[in-house]
Amino acid sequence: HPLPYLAPALDAGMVTFWAEEIIEAIRYLEQPDFYTKQEDPTDDNIWLGAADDIILRKRGVEFVDGTAPGFAAVLGAAPTNEIAVKIAEELQKKNLYVFMCADHSGKRFSEQLVEAGVQVGWPTRLVSFGPDVSAAVFAAGFATRAALTFGGVEPGDFRKILIYNKDRIFAFAMALGYVTDEWYANAVACVNWGFPTIADTPIPEILPTGICTYEHVVSNIAHDQIVAKAIEVRGLKVTVAEVPIPVAYGPAFEGERVRGEDIYL
Repeated sequence: HPLPYLAPALDAGMVTFWAEEIIEAIRYLEQPDFYTKQEDPTDDNIWLGAADDIILRKRGVEFVDGTAPGFAAVLGAAPTNEIAVKIAEELQKKNLYVFMCADHSGKRFSEQLVEAGVQVGWPTRLVSFGPDVSAAVFAAGFATRAALTFGGVEPGDFRKILIYNKDRIFAFAMALGYVTDEWYANAVACVNWGFPTIADTPIPEILPTGICTYEHVVSNIAHDQIVAKAIEVRGLKVTVAEVPIPVAYGPAFEGERVRGEDIYL
């Protein structure tokens, strides 16, 4: 199948990101304490907000040296907390960061993890950006700043930003739940960075190879297959050695704090 003419859709996606960036900028000005603006959540606030320059330099270098091959931008929520935990752990085992935002039917992926006792924050690579879909722009902002900081790309050079992210940052969006018009606009916005979208619901697909390495939008994927499908569509090759130990392991788990009641002899 030939690739459809995507220019109007890509432009609509960019306008969506610009609008969301304005919304979030206003929030920073009018509600300065809405986000923790640090690596870890607090006892009463799990929303971290956009990565500042310190976090970008500290975490962004991992995308350069290969410690972190990319990230999954997760929108919405899984049907159950158990499914959310399974998806998150599978992404962590692939050494991917997980950027979370938006809600589906009043549930949010990040809140599901917290309810299940999973530690979220930059150290565990489970980053709860914000409660609304507008926080999705923080993921695009992180990718853009990585290209500027580590790729030597000049601000405004959208073509080189696309090429850098397509070739160096293996990221994708994962939509869990009903995809609204705004969600789909975010999906096509991601294509401007070379990032495809994988959804668990039936939505219009964009399958031919073109701007993204392979497909652009893939839908109706089962939850037990969605991580593997996302990695396949993004063209990411991850080899994880299976070690027979009773705990999850890998770079994503290095920042996890182990409580006393979780220690066994």
